[in-house]
Amino acid sequence: MQVFVSANYWPVAETYNPVRAAVRRYSAISLQGGEIWKNQDMFIFLQYVRNCILKAEGRIMFDVNGVSEKIRNARIKKNMTQSSLADELGVSFQAISNWERGNSLPDISKYEDLCRILDINLEELLGFGAESKTISKILKRKNHEETAPVTVEEIVPIAPILPPEDLKDTLKIHKEQCNTKTGLKKLLKLFPFLDQQTIDIMVEDAVLGDISELIAAAPFLTKENMRKLLEGWQKNKPEDKKVSPGSLTALAPFLDREMFDMLLDHVEMGGNDINQIIAAAPFLTKENMRKLLEGWQKNKPEDKKVSPGSLAGLAPFLDRKMFEMLLDHVEMEENDINQIMALAPFASENSLKKLLEKASKI
Repeated sequence: MQVFVSANYWPVAETYNPVRAAVRRYSAISLQGGEIWKNQDMFIFLQYVRNCILKAEGRIMFDVNGVSEKIRNARIKKNMTQSSLADELGVSFQAISNWERGNSLPDISKYEDLCRILDINLEELLGFGAESKTISKILKRKNHEETAPVTVEEIVPIAPILPPEDLKDTLKIHKEQCNTKTGLKKLLKLFPFLDQQTIDIMVEDAVLGDISELIAAAPFLTKENMRKLLEGWQKNKPEDKKVSPGSLTALAPFLDREMFDMLLDHVEMGGNDINQIIAAAPFLTKENMRKLLEGWQKNKPEDKKVSPGSLAGLAPFLDRKMFEMLLDHVEMEENDINQIMALAPFASENSLKKLLEKASKI
């Protein structure tokens, strides 16, 4: 199969589209006008389009396609095979193949040798974007040259290509030289690349902006880190801090009782949130359950509706008073008799009569 594409087919003035941009750029640079694409070109092209789309969507920030093209073109210009380049760099030829297809990038320790072997400078290879300047700063520091400190914002896009120790050292220097606190949202993108000790150090001075950030960070944090972040979050205008029942449920497995109760004081019941209370129920004490239900009922109690199924889900966690309170909000639908049966072990005789009366009116 052959695919015919003209690079001139895509007008430059067209509204930006990552697929069009990928086709135009790939045709112009890699295929010298794109007259014919053979089968073996297709996988590289599709990988190229994928990276263009991910970059346009902000899901990757480094120009993977640009670097992969330059490595491939420079190797061919030097009349080297993938295997010979791999031997000189001390890596496998599969690594070179992955670099050239845009599947991965060399880690930062390989760039100086790669540039020397291919007779190109770092700017030629990485371009003049922010990421290449960050790598240049890190390499200068590794060679004991004086350079400006690297910020967290600069580190995030290149974290996937930094060896763990280099990333750790770069963050350590950042922490020593920058006196400002860093938002947890910025640090969160680095957590998958850090060990627990480094995460603990970075979180010491972190600031929690929104509770959703803590939900995303929770799997990486110790209980002590969670407590520090929550205390800092609560301290500034505590009366303005609001937490949804869903957010409390998402955090519950990572909280101890003290932290859970502290967040519970900030829970704001909006709309008909009864199903979110069901999800949180296994983590709630009877007293906490009562607080949430009273908050749920307080705002427009006449609009609050509960299905028999929802009441059945909550029943094992309710005392008699709470059960009766919710019973007044039960709204029956056709064929709800099976759900009434599920409530039987928890309901008094009078409660069952109420439910059956409601069902008989449908």
